[in-house]
Amino acid sequence: MLFVTWLFILYTIFSGAVRKWVTGPGALGNIVFFGQLVLPLLFYFSISKRKVNPKYKTPFVVLIYIVYIFVAALNPMNRTLAHGFFGIVLHLAFWLCWIAYYQTKPIFEIEKFTNLFILILLGEVILASLQYNLPPSHILNKFATGQDNDTTLGTALRVAGTFSYLGGFQAWVTFNGFLIWFLFVRRFPSFLIMIVFALSLFAGLMSGSRGAVGLLLMLSIFGLLYSGFIMKRFFNIALHLVLLTIIVVYVGGNFVGKFELAYLNFMTRVDAGNRGGELEGRVVGTFGDVLEFRGTDPIFGVGLGSTYQGANALFGESIYVKEYGYYEGEPARIVLEGGFILLFLRTLLFLVLMRRLSIPWLGQVFIFILFMNTMIAFNTYQGFFFIIGMILVDRAYYLKDAEKSQRNYLVQKFKPLNMNMSAQRQGTGDSSK
Repeated sequence: MLFVTWLFILYTIFSGAVRKWVTGPGALGNIVFFGQLVLPLLFYFSISKRKVNPKYKTPFVVLIYIVYIFVAALNPMNRTLAHGFFGIVLHLAFWLCWIAYYQTKPIFEIEKFTNLFILILLGEVILASLQYNLPPSHILNKFATGQDNDTTLGTALRVAGTFSYLGGFQAWVTFNGFLIWFLFVRRFPSFLIMIVFALSLFAGLMSGSRGAVGLLLMLSIFGLLYSGFIMKRFFNIALHLVLLTIIVVYVGGNFVGKFELAYLNFMTRVDAGNRGGELEGRVVGTFGDVLEFRGTDPIFGVGLGSTYQGANALFGESIYVKEYGYYEGEPARIVLEGGFILLFLRTLLFLVLMRRLSIPWLGQVFIFILFMNTMIAFNTYQGFFFIIGMILVDRAYYLKDAEKSQRNYLVQKFKPLNMNMSAQRQGTGDSSK
C-alpha cells in the first residue's frame, strides 16, 4: 500500500518533467498525462482491496453521486461521449482517493514520507531558482507543449519546476502549507519547520501565484495557531528564528538576495492586480458567476467534461459551452457541466465525508472553506495535492489521538498497582521504604 502511495506521489511530481524533457509534445507525452488522470482510479482499486477498517461504511450519498455523474456524462447536450468519459474521471478522482484512505486509515502511514516531501521541496526550489533567472528559450523553461515559458514576473520568469505547466507547481506550493500544518501537530523541531516554511514561501514567490502564496500562508498560520505549537514553544521558536536569521544573513547572503528579488517581482504582480481590480474580481466573481448563472440549463448542465480543455482540444467544444462564453472559477464550471444538482451533491458529499476526519471541528470548517474556493476537479494537480495534504494533516491528528488514548490506557492500567504499592508502604512502616 505504501509503495502504491509512493508511486502516486513520484509520478505526479516527475511526470511533467518526463513530458517536458524526455517525450516532448505528441502521442507519448499525452499517454504520460493520461496516466496522471487515471492514476487516482488505479490508486483507489489497489488500496481499497486492503479494507482493514471494518468500522467504516461508505456513505449512501457516494452511490448517489456516482450514479448522477454517469447520467450527466451521457447528457445529449455534450459534444461527444469522450467528453463524458473524461468528465467521469475528473469528477471521481478526488473522492475515490478520500474513500480509499478511510478504508485503510489505521495503517495508511503517509507520515513515513515526511523526509521524501522535504527532499522534493529542496529539489524543486533548486530547480525553480535556476529556471527563474534563465531565458524563456532555455530547455529548463520549456512547457510540455514544446513552447517557451514566456510568462514574466517583474524581471524574471514564473517557474514551473518539474511540472508540465505553471498550475502544477502552484498546486504543489499549496501542499506545503498542509505539510507545515502536519509538522506543527507532530511537534517537529521549530528550526526544521521554519526552514520548510521559508523554502516553500520562496517557491511560491517565484511561481508568481497570489493564490498559492495566500493558501500557503493561511495553512501555515492556521497550523501554527490551532495546533497549540506557538503556546508551548514560543521561546524555542524565537531563539531558532534569531539563529536562522543570523545564519542566513551572514552565510546565505546569496539566498537573501534571491529571496528579496523574488519578493519584489511578486509584489509587482500583486500591485498590478490590485490596481486593475483583478484580485477582487476573482474572489467575488467565483460565486457571483454561480448566483447569476447565465447558462442554458442550470439544473442539469450541458454534460460532464464539456469544459475540459483536453477533451475540447481533441474532440471539439459543445455549442452550449461556446454560447456560455468565458469561464474560470470551479463552482460555475461545475454548474455548467452538471447543473446545480452536481454542485449540491459534491458539497453534501464533502460535508458527509468530512465528519470522519480526525481533524478537530474548527480545522474541518477551515478545510471546507478552502475546498469551496479551490479548483479540485478541473486542476488534476490541485486535486491530488489537496487530498494528499488533507490526509497528511488528518494522520497527524489521528496519531495524536492514538498516543493520547494509549497514555490514558497505561495510566488506568497501572493506577491500581500504584495504589496497592502505596498502601503496602504505609502498612509496613518506614523501614520497608
